[in-house]
Amino acid sequence: MLSVFCAWCTIEETMIEAVVFVANAAVLAIEVIGGRAFTPYFGSSAEVWAGILAVVLAGLAIGYQLGGIWADRARTKDNLHRLLGSMLALSGTAILFTWPFSDTAGNLGDAIAAKTSLTMGASAVALFLLFPVSLALAAVSPIAVRLRIASLERSATAVGRLSAIAALGSVAGSFATGILLIPHYGSRETLIGIAVCLFLLGSMVMLNGEKKTFAVFALFVIGASFFVHIAFASETRVMVPGTLVADMETAYTRMWIYDTPKAPDNSFLRLVRTQPDGIQCGARMNGAHAGDASDTPIFSYTQSFDAFLYAIPHPENVLIIGGCNYSYPRHVADAVPDASVDVVEIDPRMEKMASEWFGFSPGRSITSITEDGRTFLNSNAGTESRKKYDLIFVDAYTSILSIPFQLLTKEAFADMRASLTPRGILVFNIIGTFKGPGSEYLGSVVKTLQTEFTNVHVYRLSALPDDTVQNLLVAATMSGTAEETLASMFANGKYTVAPYGLVMEAVGAQDIPKQGTVLLTDDYAPVEWLTKPLRDKEKI
Repeated sequence: MLSVFCAWCTIEETMIEAVVFVANAAVLAIEVIGGRAFTPYFGSSAEVWAGILAVVLAGLAIGYQLGGIWADRARTKDNLHRLLGSMLALSGTAILFTWPFSDTAGNLGDAIAAKTSLTMGASAVALFLLFPVSLALAAVSPIAVRLRIASLERSATAVGRLSAIAALGSVAGSFATGILLIPHYGSRETLIGIAVCLFLLGSMVMLNGEKKTFAVFALFVIGASFFVHIAFASETRVMVPGTLVADMETAYTRMWIYDTPKAPDNSFLRLVRTQPDGIQCGARMNGAHAGDASDTPIFSYTQSFDAFLYAIPHPENVLIIGGCNYSYPRHVADAVPDASVDVVEIDPRMEKMASEWFGFSPGRSITSITEDGRTFLNSNAGTESRKKYDLIFVDAYTSILSIPFQLLTKEAFADMRASLTPRGILVFNIIGTFKGPGSEYLGSVVKTLQTEFTNVHVYRLSALPDDTVQNLLVAATMSGTAEETLASMFANGKYTVAPYGLVMEAVGAQDIPKQGTVLLTDDYAPVEWLTKPLRDKEKI
C-alpha cells in the first residue's frame, strides 16, 4: 500500500515507511488495550483516561526527543538501521515482560487510587505498562526521518510524508484494535501478536538479512510468547477465590467465571467477576452442566426485586436494563409467564457467556436486546408507538460501584417515566450509604428522580449502620395503583419478601442525604467523583 502511495520510492524507503506505519499503529493499539485493561480496576471515566493519556503522551515526548538525539549520534546508515530495529524490538520486549503482570499492577494501582484518586492510580499502572513501550515506539519516527532525509532541499517533504504515514498508522491501529482484534481475539492475544510483530520487524531491520541470527531471535520470541500465556494464566487463577472456569474478553470488559467449593448437597455457586474484589452476577449450580443453573436469585438485592415484581398484578411488559448472566430475567419469565420480558444488555458477549456457562437461551417470553440502556430508552420514549412497561429494573453497573452516569440523569429519568405505564414502577439497585463520605451519591440520585417522579422511595435490606456501604433499593412511581400498593406493603415500615424470608425496611425521607447533593444531568453527572468515597470505604 505504501509503495503505491509513493510509486517512485525505493525498497528501503518503503521499508522505513512501513516501520513508521506499524510503530504508530502499535502506539494506538496499546493505548486502547491499556484503557480496557484498566477498566476492571478503575472504570473508564474521564479521570482514568486523563491518567492514561498523560503517561502515554509523556512517553511519546521523551521518546521523540531521545530518538532525535540517538539518530544524530548514529551517523552511519548501518548504525541507524540497527538503532531503528532495536527500538522496535525493545518495544516488543517491553510488552512481553511487563503485561504478564498487568493484574498485579492493577491491584497496586487500585490501592493507590483508594488513597489518592482514579487519575493517580491509573497513571501509576500506565507508568509501568504503557510508558516504556510508548517511549521506544516514539523514538522510531525521528530515526526514520534521519534515514529518509537525503538533502535539505527535500527535508520538509520527507518529514511531512512520514508524519502523514504516522497519522494513518494511528488511524489503522485504532480501528483495527477496537473493531477487529479485541472483539475477535481478546486483549491478551492482541498484545502478544503486537509484541511478536514488533520484535520480528525490528529484528529484520536490525539484522539486515543475517538469517541465522534472525532465526535465533525468532525462537526467542516464540519462547517469550509462551511465557506470556503462562504468566497471564497463572495470574488469573489467583484473582478469584475459587476454581476458575473461564477468563473471557468482551468488547467492553474482561470476565472471570469461577466456581465456589461444593456444598454438602453437591451444589455450588458459579460467579462472574469483572473486577478483582466484586461479584457481578451468578447462579446456584446443581451440576457442572450449564443447564443445571438455577433461576432462583442468590443475591439479596435481586431477591428483593420480587417485592416489586408481585406489587403489580399480572404485569404485561417488564424491562430489565443489565443482563449479565440473565438469571433474573429467567426468574421473571418463570414467575410471571404471561409477561413479556425485554432485557437490554450493552455487551453482546454477555448473552453468549450466559448461554455457555449458565444455560440461558432466548425465547419463551424473553427478548434480548444488545444496546446501551440509554439509547434504547431514548429511541423507545421518542416514538409514538413506544412500548410501555409495568416494571423497569435497572441493574447495570460499571466496575466501580456506580451505575453508568447516562442512566442516572434527569433526561434519562424522563425517558424512563415516558416508558412506564401509569401503574408502573421504576426500580434501581444502588450501592450507597446514608451518612458520611459517599452519602451524596444516594442523595443526588433521589434528588434527580424527584424532578421526574411524584413518589421516590428508598429501602434497605438489612439493619447495617448508616455509614456502611450497602445495597439499597430505590423505587419511583407516579400516583395511582402502584403507589397505593407500595404504601400498603410497607404500612408497618417493613416487608418480608417470600419465600426468601428477606426483610426490607422503608427509609424515611428525613434519613435521605441532602447535604452536598447535586442535580444529575447529561451535561453534569460526576458519578465517579460522588462514588469515590464509597470505593475508599470498601478498601478499609
